[in-house]
Amino acid sequence: MKKDKFKIYILELLLIVILFFALFAPSIFTRSVLAVIMFVYMIITSLFLKKRKINSIYKKQVTILMIVFAGIYLVLFYLMGLYFGFEKSKIVLSIWSIFRFIIPLSIIIFSSEIIRKVFLAQENVIHIKSWIINLSQILTYIAMVLVDLVIYTGIYDLTNLDDFLMALGFVLFASLSCNLLYNYISIRYNAKGIIIYRLITILYVYIIPIVPDVYIFFKSFLRMLYPYLIYIVLEKLYSKNDFTISYIDKRKEIFGNTFLLIAMTLLIMLISCQFRYGILVIGSRSMTGTINKGDAVISEKYDNQKIKKGQVIIFNYNGVQTVHRVVEIKNVNGVYRYYTKGDANKNMDDGYITENEIYALVKLKIKYIGYPTLWIRELFS
Repeated sequence: MKKDKFKIYILELLLIVILFFALFAPSIFTRSVLAVIMFVYMIITSLFLKKRKINSIYKKQVTILMIVFAGIYLVLFYLMGLYFGFEKSKIVLSIWSIFRFIIPLSIIIFSSEIIRKVFLAQENVIHIKSWIINLSQILTYIAMVLVDLVIYTGIYDLTNLDDFLMALGFVLFASLSCNLLYNYISIRYNAKGIIIYRLITILYVYIIPIVPDVYIFFKSFLRMLYPYLIYIVLEKLYSKNDFTISYIDKRKEIFGNTFLLIAMTLLIMLISCQFRYGILVIGSRSMTGTINKGDAVISEKYDNQKIKKGQVIIFNYNGVQTVHRVVEIKNVNGVYRYYTKGDANKNMDDGYITENEIYALVKLKIKYIGYPTLWIRELFS
């Protein structure tokens, strides 16, 4: 390995190690500390690594477009608030929030994009048979994803299962999509547009006093899909690759992207349980034989439908969503009382439930697909 390549890889791996420790030690690597580290690292990489001048004539246009895209993103996000509602921002704009959040995050974003630009300017490829791998791009991509994760560490407690799943869905998956776009723009155009775009789409929550109360999976969906749409627009407007795609290939691409979009939309709708149908993973053995532990059920939200004896329902039982069968129904002074039991239990559940406690009706069972969620939950337990 050449000396220059070795130096680049060491710098990239060292940054990954620092960010990895920062991810799980937020009390030590605070935003201010990380801002200083990233700023120093930016200076080091800028001084010791070669820089490639980008000759694209579209740098200014792309920068302007990224500002427009950031504005459209906020508009779309706040339009979602018209359906889901709004809430007050958890952090009010003040001198304290400026020094605690806005300035450190601005330094982290600016420094990380300069570091990305310098790292991606290195032409370091590894040939493995017929494959050509740009190791520098891969390491840079990993490092920048970790930067996103670290930025949100103060929001999500990674030792808590629910917060871990939120971080996984909202930060990690969205960050994978976003950083593919950022790498693409950094290599072909410049870092200025990315910096402005990230500042707007991240710091708005510390500036605008009211934010949409949008369910976490919908935020994730928007952040995953939006970079792909930006990429398509940039390719259509500024790509100079002259090649011909057959009509069949175009149809396949359109069909594939449409299918993926529809599948992701349906999955987000099911997981969120915010619409008529939802999905729930079974974590107990009380219905074994009918619905086993590790299965998932598709449910229809309860909206005064008539419930019959033998119907499997989802209801709140001691603060836990429970999937049991209705075994008896009584009408007492015009109020229906539903007595329930797990198919594998010997005895009925204590007491009874009313319509106000019924959440949904079970419509379909899907075997085994809930096991990954249960494994993660057991790991945290």
